[in-house]
Amino acid sequence: MEVVGGREHATGPPEVGAARDPWHPGAMKNLLLVGIVLMIVGGVLMVFDVYTHREKHEANILGMELSVKTQEKRRVPRLLSGTILGVGAAVTVIAATKRKSG
Repeated sequence: MEVVGGREHATGPPEVGAARDPWHPGAMKNLLLVGIVLMIVGGVLMVFDVYTHREKHEANILGMELSVKTQEKRRVPRLLSGTILGVGAAVTVIAATKRKSG
């Protein structure tokens, strides 16, 4: 075991059943990327809050072919996109501060 920044880190291969340190610098890098992706998704949903849902139904009744096409526009709630953006920002800040201190 090696002590880095007040925390013990395994220097060799992980033992069977050993838990990974969630504050390991490699984990912070992954968490930082997740936070950035969440912020991008939340920002895109804030800008493009309408998406189109298309459906096509076909039927063949007594030799007659029938088809119905529907197109419906749906809105993404601002609360949802704002929450995704906020969670992404919080995760990014936490990962960046833990990465600097670790």
